Amino acid sequence: MQHSPLTQTVRSDWQTIVLGIAVAGVIALFGVLVFIRSRDVMREELQQRLRSTAAAAAMQFDGAWLEGIATRADMQKPMFTMLVSRLREIRDRVPNIRYAYIMRQTKDRNAVAFVADANSLTSPSQQDTNHNGVIDPDEALSLPGDPYDVSTMPDLREGFLRPSADRTITTDQWGSFVSGYAPIVRRDTGAPVAVLGLDMDSGEFAMLSNGILSPLAIFLLFIGTMTLTGSAVSFVLQRRVQELRRLDEERAGLMLLTFHQLGGPLTIFKWSLETLQNPSPGETLEQVVHEHIANMQHGLVRMDGMLNDLKGAAQVQEGRIDFDPRESDLSTVIIRVAEKLKSPLEKQRLSLVLELDADLRMGLDEKLTTYVLDQLLTNAVTFSPPGSVITVSARRHLRHAQVEVEDHGCGIPKRDMPRLFGKFVRASNAAMYKPDGNGLGLFIARGLIERAGGSMSAKSEEGKGTTITFTLPLHPVR
Repeated sequence: MQHSPLTQTVRSDWQTIVLGIAVAGVIALFGVLVFIRSRDVMREELQQRLRSTAAAAAMQFDGAWLEGIATRADMQKPMFTMLVSRLREIRDRVPNIRYAYIMRQTKDRNAVAFVADANSLTSPSQQDTNHNGVIDPDEALSLPGDPYDVSTMPDLREGFLRPSADRTITTDQWGSFVSGYAPIVRRDTGAPVAVLGLDMDSGEFAMLSNGILSPLAIFLLFIGTMTLTGSAVSFVLQRRVQELRRLDEERAGLMLLTFHQLGGPLTIFKWSLETLQNPSPGETLEQVVHEHIANMQHGLVRMDGMLNDLKGAAQVQEGRIDFDPRESDLSTVIIRVAEKLKSPLEKQRLSLVLELDADLRMGLDEKLTTYVLDQLLTNAVTFSPPGSVITVSARRHLRHAQVEVEDHGCGIPKRDMPRLFGKFVRASNAAMYKPDGNGLGLFIARGLIERAGGSMSAKSEEGKGTTITFTLPLHPVR
């Protein structure tokens, strides 16, 4: 019996065919495993994002505000309206969040009670989202005092102690969700009194979890790269995770900045307005007005500064910086900025040494350069111990002017250096010296210098000091 050439070829090369199938199978299996792992990593990142966002949102509330909100009768109180308004604002501003609410513990360990929900003041017509004329269970409101079963929700119970997130999907009458939780504490005692929850729809969570890398893209990647499969996928995955972490840190930084630096002034305004409406006995109206106008002016200055920094950061990131160089002397600009800081320097008994070359005329945008110098010198003053020396040098260096601002202050921890010029980034020890910083100053400063054609770098050693160096081109304006 004779066999066709095709059959003979197949038989003679069966080992090669089997090996090829095995290799293809290994590649496909590896691709599936990488996809599953990338999905799990993405889920962990989303859960961490829910935890950090809930923690930032919980900082906007004082546990003392919740004491008078226990039953539906308390819905008429102004404090309840304020709580709902803040929850609604948080829900609307945070991406992919469907519900935002506050719960408190009850005597029953397996049950909690609602305090407020972002939808608590929704009208019946707005509740009926499917327009069938009936308020269905998933359209019902969560009102003060309403019980909620948490017997199968250990992550929510943990949220009364520390930020947490659901490790599995939770299903109730409103749908299926993955949620983040964080404790709301009394600011005067630090005691946790309630939990703030943020719900992400389970479908949205699944879509984001599976969206990091598609199975087809992974399979094609493996087929195309073969021997470089492992390293290539690892690199792509690492970059994606790093980018997600960066975005998450920026979002959390923005939330913390907004809640911290806007929450403080808003609390001042509210307290001042309430005091003006109900002054204490024995105080004249003139005394009360004078004191609280000063408080509100201080709050407005803080808010204005934060908004200007946010605007500057957006302009840097989007490349929309107006740059208008004119013939100027860099030494003169440095001296002018130093004069402005004379008062804080004297207050902290700091010595400022200027080492400036004689001829530093160049094409310079004085406004942008002044901002950068003011930022660097203000940081040096803030983080320097009393009696120490700050040195500012400006020298000609080939075709550039090189400026250094050196202090002998607290320094920057080594682990913080790689991200020093990032947006919303502060050194881990910065809050001890400047609690209300926003982490935008160096990000904006470096962006302005780079827009002018220069560069900025930093050297620092914790406990010994920091030197920030930037360069600017010396070419004249044409």
